[in-house]
Amino acid sequence: MVCAEVGTRILRRVFVLLDLDGTLVDRNGAFDLWVEQFVQDRRLDAAARRWLEATDRALPERGAFFDAVVDYLGVAEDPRRLWARYRAVMPGLTQPFPGVLDGLRALREAGWRTGVVSNGRTDNQVGKLRATGIADLVDGWWVSDGVGVRKPQRGIFDAAIAGLAADRTRTWMLGDDPILDIGGGKAADLHTLWISHGRDWDHPDFFPDAVSWSSADAFSALLDIE
Repeated sequence: MVCAEVGTRILRRVFVLLDLDGTLVDRNGAFDLWVEQFVQDRRLDAAARRWLEATDRALPERGAFFDAVVDYLGVAEDPRRLWARYRAVMPGLTQPFPGVLDGLRALREAGWRTGVVSNGRTDNQVGKLRATGIADLVDGWWVSDGVGVRKPQRGIFDAAIAGLAADRTRTWMLGDDPILDIGGGKAADLHTLWISHGRDWDHPDFFPDAVSWSSADAFSALLDIE
């Protein structure tokens, strides 16, 4: 893979678009807490827990996930109501990754303008931003539910660029998803920084401009850019 090494000094970029789940906040950790409570409340067994975890990976779109949950449980329950209850509790279960809040403060002090670009429902995603304190440390957010366009489509990146009055040639997209964040960011003509979380890159058709192991490392990498 050909990409800039973390810490490489190149022309300074002063705008960054940030993915939310898996980049700024530990979405998987919050989901695990939700599963634990859901299984307990419904008196489900270990097999049901495993099924919920596997289905979460297989059906990342929440509407489809909760349709499948209702079918699996065999209950006469509106999956939309179940999904709404999920959205109501998830912000309180969500925590930022280590170093994220300090990293956002450091970017702000260094003159960077920052915006969150996230797929999902506005109430859930903005709830996470507010509950974790991230909302107070970024210059704006663009959620697919409100924008009407989902990553990796260019439109959601364009909306954030316009909202930040950013120079596209001086803007980075930071995220953990190879397709949604890196592929989408590159298609929108942005510089890209992938958070690997220890994974290998396996998309030979395109590559990120830089790679960091963790969110904290990624913020340090951005601050090193000149």
